[in-house]
Amino acid sequence: MRGGAADRSGLIHVGDELREVNGISVEDKKPEEIIHILAQSQGAITFKIIPTIKEELPNNEGKMFVKALFDYYPNEDKAIPCREAGLAFRKGDVLQIMSQDDATWWQAKHEGDANPRAGLIPSKQFQERLALKLLPFTLPH
Repeated sequence: MRGGAADRSGLIHVGDELREVNGISVEDKKPEEIIHILAQSQGAITFKIIPTIKEELPNNEGKMFVKALFDYYPNEDKAIPCREAGLAFRKGDVLQIMSQDDATWWQAKHEGDANPRAGLIPSKQFQERLALKLLPFTLPH
């Protein structure tokens, strides 16, 4: 998550492979199982990570901002993968998009927010699909 502990450390990157948590292999484990291992851990947590091999390109991307056209409350969203990671916003709020790496869930923060941590918001494509499902449908006569 952009702005989270792993992101701020600069030691874990998109594409890296997590192999072990505190000496326990997690190669064939589901994310829920890894979360359980992390929740049971006390004190320092050690990760064994295989870094991705990719050429780093300079980030020439400009900042992207969007204006919310609807209210969004992650604690009421049954589709969000992690409600605690969601970012609530109101119609008219200006959000800075931090990552569009996922087609369904973007990472964003409120414009001008000093907190560097991003939260999940529904992507434009995901929200448009949802809106189409909610439209009343009538058959032509």
